[in-house]
Amino acid sequence: MIYFEKQGVIGCDGVNSVVAHGFLNLPHPAISGRCGIRGMATYPEGHGLQPRFQIRFLNGISFGRVPINDKDVFWFAVCSPPPQGKEYPEEITELVSRAGSDSLSMTVLRFQWAWKMLEKACKGSVTVAGDAVHPMTPDLGQGGCSALEDAIVVARCLAQGLNGSADIDKEAQVIEEAFNKYANERKWRWIWLVSQAYITGFVQQGSSGLARFIRDKILLKIRSRKDMFIHATYDCGTLPNITSE
Repeated sequence: MIYFEKQGVIGCDGVNSVVAHGFLNLPHPAISGRCGIRGMATYPEGHGLQPRFQIRFLNGISFGRVPINDKDVFWFAVCSPPPQGKEYPEEITELVSRAGSDSLSMTVLRFQWAWKMLEKACKGSVTVAGDAVHPMTPDLGQGGCSALEDAIVVARCLAQGLNGSADIDKEAQVIEEAFNKYANERKWRWIWLVSQAYITGFVQQGSSGLARFIRDKILLKIRSRKDMFIHATYDCGTLPNITSE
């Protein structure tokens, strides 16, 4: 968490945020019904893979991998429910088998419903950022990116309000106004990203004929277009120059 000289708190304490749920009384995140597994496969003799990201959609599972160097490959699987008794391509089983136990992790994926993010994400001189306010499924790869956006926007709002002022007595009022501006500005961006990630994941991992048709015939073609990644071109604004007296 981030504290200010006199008063002010930004809760960056993750999906189980004490600030969000204990102080601001924001809703707890929902269970997505999916889990994420990840690990690092090691090939002492070298893996021979091209240095590019690859993802495959199988029946009820998304499996991705990307080489880190010439001997290590990071991989992840998102599945619903955890797969049991299924057979997968040899490439996938080999990657999993080569992952050391210390590199393996599994977590239940959680997210926040769009309408619940309409609630005010600040109270007085307290607010939240990152997963503490907008946990999302990993289907857009925007969780960490959006947290960085939060940091820039809240810093801009604070800088515009404080503007180098040394008046500590007015700090609480300035922080409160800055946090209100930050929460209002970011709200619809949070709602859009979280909703898009959830819908994308639902379609990508769907096993019904309709879901596979939408994924293979529509979604994959759309994702090949440059404008599909418009969610990654958000403008956080410009941080002002601060003058000190």
